[in-house]
Amino acid sequence: MVDSFGRKSHGPADRSDSSMQLKCIYCHHEGEVGPTGEIPDEMVVNVARAAAELGVRSLKFTGGEPLLRHGLADLIAQMPQDLDISLTTNGVFLAEQAEALARAGLDRVNISLDSLDSKNYCAITGGTARDWRGFWQESMPPKKQASCPSS
Repeated sequence: MVDSFGRKSHGPADRSDSSMQLKCIYCHHEGEVGPTGEIPDEMVVNVARAAAELGVRSLKFTGGEPLLRHGLADLIAQMPQDLDISLTTNGVFLAEQAEALARAGLDRVNISLDSLDSKNYCAITGGTARDWRGFWQESMPPKKQASCPSS
């Protein structure tokens, strides 16, 4: 497959859930009427299997925020073994789910890095110091003490 920019694609991105906990200034929801909920696991698995049979080699879980999806590790465990499975996340809940996701067969994680600075992070994402620390304190010592709202 080739997209409108001439880039080769080896697999679809599954936006099976539009839930998100942050309100990033760059996220656009034009045309969305409202929350539509999750695509059922059975449908995601069936589409993944059909895509693999057609030669698709990878599947990426996106969002909203895929780590908000209940049972994500169980869903990943049901994916065809020959698919490369990845996800894109803001990292807030990654530390608490990483081990289960790896055991389930997740091959790769892309983390959206909005800022290393807590104040900039809060301004960009609408998040809180707690969100910022949710990822950074688990993976590396923060450079600066967060000073945005703690709600």
